[in-house]
Amino acid sequence: MKILIFIPVYNCEKQVLRLLKRIEQIPELQNYHYVFIDNQSQDNTIDSLSNALTISRITNARIFRNENNFGLGGSHKIAFGMAVKESYDIL
Repeated sequence: MKILIFIPVYNCEKQVLRLLKRIEQIPELQNYHYVFIDNQSQDNTIDSLSNALTISRITNARIFRNENNFGLGGSHKIAFGMAVKESYDIL
């Protein structure tokens, strides 16, 4: 079963490391795929997330940045579209 975990991010540069440490506590961590969708953060969220992922145990993760700030609902629509297009069973 393919499972995609969608995590919206916006201006959370300082929280990224704490977030990844929490995700690493998931017992079946490697059974899931993760997509972080950034909604045009005004800080260094993308860089902090990229750097943190390089030292993280999370291997099935990718970062996507919206072209515009679509709001949380817009990020949800993008995640739903990804899940359907890539044949995930659960989002």
